[in-house]
Amino acid sequence: MTTLQNRTTIDVLAHCDRQFPTPHPDFHDPAAKRALLNLMEVGAIISREDIGLDCYKTTELGTAWMKALQRVPIPKLVYVDANGDILD
Repeated sequence: MTTLQNRTTIDVLAHCDRQFPTPHPDFHDPAAKRALLNLMEVGAIISREDIGLDCYKTTELGTAWMKALQRVPIPKLVYVDANGDILD
């Protein structure tokens, strides 16, 4: 099963979610091809047959994953002491 554990998979999913009328810019890169195949295999994206080969769009699952990613807060760097208290 595919998880969104690497930048390439997230990038490919985001490209499909925006439904660009062109293939992913790194379509011929082996990592991007693996990401496309994995996302299709789990049902997160489908082919955009209305446009042509190598164009994809997200399914309900892919859209839900994108919405979940958008809810992840941006990390904030803080320093803590040995007790876990935030240092100013």
